Amino acid sequence: MEIKGGLNYEKKGIRAFSSEKRFGSISPLVLPEKGLGRKPNKILNQGTTDFCASFSGAAMRSYTEKVNLDPYWLWAMAAYLRGSYKEWGLTLPQIAKALTKKGIVEEQEQLNTIKNKDRDFLANIENYPQGLEEKAKKHIGGSYYWVEGPYDNFDNIRNVLFLIKDKNLVVITGCEWKMSWLSTPNAIIDKYDPTEIYFGHAFIFIDFKNINGVDYLVGQLSGGEELGDKGLFYFSRSIVNSQLFRFGSIVINDDDPELMKKLQWNLIQILTNYIEILKRMIAEKTKKLGQLFK
Repeated sequence: MEIKGGLNYEKKGIRAFSSEKRFGSISPLVLPEKGLGRKPNKILNQGTTDFCASFSGAAMRSYTEKVNLDPYWLWAMAAYLRGSYKEWGLTLPQIAKALTKKGIVEEQEQLNTIKNKDRDFLANIENYPQGLEEKAKKHIGGSYYWVEGPYDNFDNIRNVLFLIKDKNLVVITGCEWKMSWLSTPNAIIDKYDPTEIYFGHAFIFIDFKNINGVDYLVGQLSGGEELGDKGLFYFSRSIVNSQLFRFGSIVINDDDPELMKKLQWNLIQILTNYIEILKRMIAEKTKKLGQLFK
């Protein structure tokens, strides 16, 4: 089975919201060893598309909204907001922005899938029926937060999963996926060959658990139930803390973004933001002047 990568890298912006500032943090020592006991929702299958980010976004919001949501319209909308549907893959912020600005439609509300349409048809928002954007609003997210905290990446993610469990929230993430992991024993991912070819792949973390005395994060992928442990894989601390997880992790909560701006952005952050904008403007003007005098 061929799975094409679809996750691109995007650096966290200086105006990004922090999960720690929103939800707080607790010591990993008090986290339940057995995890949350959360069961996966519907295991999706992206086939050979580059839609892993939207499939993960749909699975993530399906936990919160408690209804099966559509990954195809979501990908097309995120690509539309970006400005191009032919460009390969998406980033985590692009999916998060689509979910928090436009929302997502329910699976039953549109019939275009990889079973009856090709990739470019599904990626183009113009091919979807009118009226879906209005329907998507009932499942719109509020604000998205980058997973941060005082611990390592592994424990910061566990921390967030525990603190938001009562809100039915999970974490969207991604890594430099290794194809050899598809056949790893017991779906446990605890080592990798740095020379092996990889591709950016998005998925969600839904829980954490202890297996034979070792802690793992439970990842729900979008390659169907035939992969891993019926669609789940178990990621070790060393893997999650490695450079493979450079894409970061995001959680969406139904908060008023304007209120979050007031609560999360202090004066220093605002000044830093304006300085960064000024630097980019100067760099752009310098570039244009350089082109004129070539």
